[in-house]
Amino acid sequence: MVCTQGARGAIALEPGRDVVRVPAEPVQEVVDTNGAGDAFFAGFLQAHVLGWPTVECLDRGSRTAAACVRSRDLAGEVSHLAVALRAPRPVPPTEAAPRPRT
Repeated sequence: MVCTQGARGAIALEPGRDVVRVPAEPVQEVVDTNGAGDAFFAGFLQAHVLGWPTVECLDRGSRTAAACVRSRDLAGEVSHLAVALRAPRPVPPTEAAPRPRT
């Protein structure tokens, strides 16, 4: 299960594993949030299909969503999209939080 949290980042829960968290990609100026969730999941799914670990899929989604909110027209902002689709930045192991016990 994956959940986006806007400026707080995103989390994922895999059965029998810890909760995985990534921070939101920093954005200096938010221009338009329309489509940010779709952009996140497009980036996430691209990485998932490529077989990347969940934390890197979340990171790819975060950076793709950030590219979206920086632009009025993502299709016209190829440079932002190219940055979002580069190899993922490393996420420190401290970003993985223990799974809550129920």
